[in-house]
Amino acid sequence: MLEKKFLKNLEELASIGEVVSGSFKEKIIVERLRKKFEEYADEITIHSIPVVLWEERFSKIIIKNAFSSKEVSAIALPYSTSSHIKGKLIHVKNFGFTKARNVEGKIVLAEWAKNPDEAEHQYLEALEQGALALLLYDRFPSRFRRIVVKGTYGYSFKTCSYTPIPALSLTREDGIKLAKLASRSSVEVEIIVETKINESLGLNFEAIFNGKYDEEKVYVTAHHDHWLTGVSDNLLGLCFLTHLAKKLKRSNLKREVRFLSFTAEEGSGPGSTEWYWLYGSRWYVENIVLKRNMSEEIYAVFNWDAVGKGRLVISASGAAYRRLIRKIVGGNVKVEYDSSYFDSYSFSKKGVPAATINTMNDLADIYHTNVDVLENLDVNTIKESLEISKHIIESLVESKVNMKLKYEMEFLRRTLRKIGYVNAKGVHMSPREVIMLYKPIHRGNYREEYNPFETYFIPEITIPYKYLKLLLKLSFSIKIGDKRKALKIISKIPSEVMIPGEEKAIPIAPVRTIKALIRNEMYSEALAVIDSSIALLRKNIGKGVRETIVKR
Repeated sequence: MLEKKFLKNLEELASIGEVVSGSFKEKIIVERLRKKFEEYADEITIHSIPVVLWEERFSKIIIKNAFSSKEVSAIALPYSTSSHIKGKLIHVKNFGFTKARNVEGKIVLAEWAKNPDEAEHQYLEALEQGALALLLYDRFPSRFRRIVVKGTYGYSFKTCSYTPIPALSLTREDGIKLAKLASRSSVEVEIIVETKINESLGLNFEAIFNGKYDEEKVYVTAHHDHWLTGVSDNLLGLCFLTHLAKKLKRSNLKREVRFLSFTAEEGSGPGSTEWYWLYGSRWYVENIVLKRNMSEEIYAVFNWDAVGKGRLVISASGAAYRRLIRKIVGGNVKVEYDSSYFDSYSFSKKGVPAATINTMNDLADIYHTNVDVLENLDVNTIKESLEISKHIIESLVESKVNMKLKYEMEFLRRTLRKIGYVNAKGVHMSPREVIMLYKPIHRGNYREEYNPFETYFIPEITIPYKYLKLLLKLSFSIKIGDKRKALKIISKIPSEVMIPGEEKAIPIAPVRTIKALIRNEMYSEALAVIDSSIALLRKNIGKGVRETIVKR
C-alpha cells in the first residue's frame, strides 16, 4: 500500500476536479501546492503566464428518428467552439483511415482510433470532407475522453484557428446503439455545445531548496493541468513532488533543488499553436532559464508524468544521462530517448539533460478519460516509480554519481562512423550542443497518415541512412525475384519523414510508384526509381552532416 499521507494528498487533489490552465481551479491546485511547500522550501515563486482558457459549459446531443426522440450524454473535445448544428447522422467504420463517401453535410459517428491521440487525424478528415460535426465513441466501455483537436495539419509554433466544427466524445455503449439505429433508419441529430474560450493567465509553480553549490541545480518537475480525472496524468506527479520535498528537506543538499509544477502541458499558449502541448514548460525555459543564462547551471531535470500501470520507462536526453540512469536503477527499467510528449523535452530541446519517468505506452484505456482514477491503476507500479525516482534524484542531488558528459561526443562520433563519415574523430561540439541534436520525427506526410512522434538522434542524417539500407535490401529482393519480400519491405518505407516543430520534410522515395511497378512486375523500371532514390538519400546524408555537424 501507499503511505496514508500520500493517499490523503492524492484524494484532496482529485476532489478539485478537472484543472484547465488559466481556470479558477488551477488557482486552487497551485495554492494547495504552495501550502504544502511553504514549510519546506527556502523560496517559492509563482509565475503567471499567458494561456488560452477553454472550458465546457455543457454539451447536448438530441437524436430523432421517425419513432422517437432522446438525449445522449456527451462531452466536447477541446478546443471546440460553441455550436448549434442539425444534420443527418452517418456511421463510418474506421473513419480517418479508409476512404469515406457521402460525408459532406452530415454528422459523422465513428469509433475512436486505437491510439487515442489519432482523434486529431479523424477530426481533420471530417473537416476536409465537409462534415458538420464529429462524434467519437470510445473503444473501451463506460467512459468519456478528451483529446485536443485542431483545424490545421502540422505542428509549427505559429498560431492556428480554433476548431471550425464541433467534436464530441460518447460512451462506447451509446455509440454502438446509435450506429445500429443509423443502419436501420434515417437519424436526425441536433448538437448543442456551449464552451468558453478566452485569454487568461496560467500558473507555473516553483519552489527552491538551497544547496551547498547553487551553481549546479537539479530540477524535479511535473504538470498540474489535466483533462477530466487525471490521476495518472498527472495528479500522482504532484503527490510525488510533495512527497519528495518533505524527505529532501531533512538532508544537507549539495546541489540546489528546484521543484516545478507546470501549467498548460495539456493546453495552449495565447493564440493557440499547432504544437499546443508543453507550453508551460516551454515558456519557463525560454523566459526564465534562457533569459537568465541558467541553462549551464542545470545539472539535470527529472520529470514525472503519466505513471499508472504497466512497464516503467525513463525517457532521457543525452547519452551521459541515460548511462547514469542505467547505472543507478540497473536493468529493471527501460531507458530510451526523451520524448517530445513530455515537459522534459522543453529542456532537452535547449541542450539540458532531462528525463521523464512514465508508463505512457500502457495507459491507452484510461488516458484523458473520466476513469483515470487510482482504482484503475497498479499500486505496485506507483510504489516502484516512487522508489526509483527518489533513488535517482537523491543520487543527482548528493553527487553520489557523476554525469560524464564526455559520453555525448563519444555517442556522436560513433553515430557518424556508423553512417560512414570518415572525419568523425575531428568533430568537436559541446555536450549541450550534442543533446540538442535529438529531435522528434513523424513517419510520412501529415495528410496521408497519422503516426505518433518518435525521437531520433540527428534525424537529418540517421533517417536517410536508415531508409537507404532498406532501399538496398529492396533492390536486392527485386533482383533475386522475391516479389513478396519486396512488397513487404516497401510497406515499411514512408515517402517522406517530417521533423515536427521545424516542419522540415526529409524525402525518402516515391513509394506508391515503386509499389505499383513491383505489383505489375515492371522490375527494371522499379530498380531505376530505387537507384535514383538511393542516390538522393546519399546526397542528403552528406548535406545533413554539413548542416547539422560541420557548420556548428
